[in-house]
Amino acid sequence: MYRSTVLSMALVFVTACSGAATNPPSATAPAASSGGAAASGGAPEKSALKIGVGGQGQIIYMPLTLADQLGYFKQEGLSVEIQDLKGGADALTAMIGGSTDATMGFYEHTIRTQTQGKLIQMIATCDLYPGLVMFAGKSHPEAKTIKDLANLKIGITSAGSSTEEMVKFLFKKNGLDPAAAQTVAVGSGGPAITALKNGVVDALVTVEPAASTIEKNSDGNVLYDTRTEQGTRDVFGGAWPAGGFYVPVDFVQQNPRTAQALARVAVDTLKYIKDHSPEDIAAKLPGQLFYPDGDQAAFAQVLGANQKMFSQDGKMPSDGPTNVLETLKAADTQTDWSKVDLSKTFTNSFVEAVK
Repeated sequence: MYRSTVLSMALVFVTACSGAATNPPSATAPAASSGGAAASGGAPEKSALKIGVGGQGQIIYMPLTLADQLGYFKQEGLSVEIQDLKGGADALTAMIGGSTDATMGFYEHTIRTQTQGKLIQMIATCDLYPGLVMFAGKSHPEAKTIKDLANLKIGITSAGSSTEEMVKFLFKKNGLDPAAAQTVAVGSGGPAITALKNGVVDALVTVEPAASTIEKNSDGNVLYDTRTEQGTRDVFGGAWPAGGFYVPVDFVQQNPRTAQALARVAVDTLKYIKDHSPEDIAAKLPGQLFYPDGDQAAFAQVLGANQKMFSQDGKMPSDGPTNVLETLKAADTQTDWSKVDLSKTFTNSFVEAVK
């Protein structure tokens, strides 16, 4: 865990860009500010936060750790404890259960949770695409599509995670029964790599930097790859925004200045990613999380190849919510999606208030 202590400062920037989804401004969102706690009407209502994440050392969730290492939480008067959990579903469960206050996780969870009568909202979108990669293990060189994995064990981070969502969606898209998918929870990073290499699973869905390690060691063959915009559209049929900060809607209502502070942290971190080289970014990150083998240069190379996945302004892409919902509906026909209100699953109000 990494902990930030309390300190109030104010200096945040935002990069404007088009193509963001729009929804009615949150009734609790503060007016546009020039940055920092004072500019948002005072110090955060809740200064000590626990933030859950399902695999802290994954590049898709890198903005969380980078923000902490850069001291951006401290600048906003926040003391943050990061809880590193097995997978995205575990991070979501922790927040819903009250063990954490906020989550760095995938947007799709905000939609699924709404069907269960709980409202959570993405307040800053960091990843424009998910970076999920599906591998067939080296013992199955004949595998070319998901159909070739129909009767095999497929590794995912955890049950209910976005890695499992990809498996089920591809099953449905290719005429297979999503319920028949043999998924096995193997976590992320090293444990996931080992599970594929040792044949614990026959295939695996993972993200960077684990994906590049598997490719480098020839421990698997890529079948589907969403590390690029085109790859994401090839798999999911459109935009599929992924990681970002989401919180319960009642948290936003009760702690609007805290939500604004989190949004400023996200925007400032995304600007840092845009303005700095992968080598500079890698030097700020803890090696034991992101490159435990000690090869910072190799990690920086992987990061550089994936740097375009990060949003420049934290806004939800305009075509993202609808497409994510459509993929969820396709993969899970048992859930009633008819009453989902996408406008309640995200807000751009907080990132738009950053100046």
